[in-house]
Amino acid sequence: MDYKTVRSESIEKCYEIIERVYKLSRGEYEILSIEEKKKYSFLKLASYPEYEIKFIENGRGRRNLQGNVQPYGKSRYSGQVLSDSAYDKNKFEEERNKILRASPAKVDPAMVKIMSKLENIDSYIKNQKDVPQKNFEHENLSKLEKLLVKNDFTYGFINEIMEKTRQELSIEQIDDFEILKECVIKWIGERIPIYKEENNSRPRIMILIGPTGVGKTTTIAKFAAVFLNFAERRPVKLKIITIDKYKIGAKNQMDKYGEIMCVDVIFASTRDDLQNAIKNSLDDTDIILIDTIGSGPKEYKRIIEMRSILDCCGAYNDIHLTMSATTKASDIQECIKQYETFGYHSIIFTKMDETRHVGNIISLLWESGKPLSYLTTGQTVPNDIERASVAGILSRLEGFGFTEEKLLEFFPENEKVKFNWR
Repeated sequence: MDYKTVRSESIEKCYEIIERVYKLSRGEYEILSIEEKKKYSFLKLASYPEYEIKFIENGRGRRNLQGNVQPYGKSRYSGQVLSDSAYDKNKFEEERNKILRASPAKVDPAMVKIMSKLENIDSYIKNQKDVPQKNFEHENLSKLEKLLVKNDFTYGFINEIMEKTRQELSIEQIDDFEILKECVIKWIGERIPIYKEENNSRPRIMILIGPTGVGKTTTIAKFAAVFLNFAERRPVKLKIITIDKYKIGAKNQMDKYGEIMCVDVIFASTRDDLQNAIKNSLDDTDIILIDTIGSGPKEYKRIIEMRSILDCCGAYNDIHLTMSATTKASDIQECIKQYETFGYHSIIFTKMDETRHVGNIISLLWESGKPLSYLTTGQTVPNDIERASVAGILSRLEGFGFTEEKLLEFFPENEKVKFNWR
């Protein structure tokens, strides 16, 4: 396995080295191990903690220092990378030679004796197996940081939590890892914004926007089935409008869903088509679900086109940015920024069943301030959709050991509620 190794005085600086030297963002590599080691000063007279991270790139190639991808097995370096011990020895020899070169032609025997003594001291320290080492970080804090890294939280979020831990918890609380985890899980939960629906307009217009392939069409069908069959207050009439004219078979797929659920499906390819469809539904429809064109964050022309079409929906609508939970953090961050032009109210994450880590999702919600509204957890209509809750998200974290029932004790106000269309 072709892995790489970086070392520095802290885990955070290791991450910075990976980003700066190897030009890799967090989603482009996988951590294999994190180890704490000893680093010695010159002549080994003192020791300091040092962290070593071994990682492997997720892609098929690796990046050189200019950011260009080159195949595995080839390197732009012909020289050999020295280990710390080899580097210390070379440095010792270099300093020794400098002193000797600066001496008179006749070497002073006293100087030779001093250098010999220093070399013996250096050799003695290297042979010591149990050199005492001062602990600069509590063992449980190191365990906590590794746990946050394992769950794929971003660097900024990890720094926020670790700094809060050091400032606000006593040494007794840090000594007990269960108490430490409980404090941290509460802090994480406080940083998850949840969308509160307050739209009482009629008809209610729900619009899903987002990249291609994230499951917007299937999510629209799930909403329709849930609102018609499981909502506490069932709507009198529901309509679906699809304006995805690029996706092959999009209308046929939605027509099939509409036929099964006895719901009218309208296809609108222009702004005028959408405006007329909404206008003709004002009097007899309680909720309108709109499926939109899928577009990537850099497909600016298609985003502008979709923004122009949706302008006719008016100000009283619910726009939800829909993204896949399997998307890497940097791409999620890019989508959150690029779709700001729509003025969306919340984020829906699909395919939650296809990922093991949700730290990146929590981090990006906190960093962007955008609330989370719904989650989908499979392809089944209408079962695999749920209202987002703090307890539901936290229960997906690995290594903390809290059940969703226990988490609901911490965040009772976010307990799952039934779907309502208004």
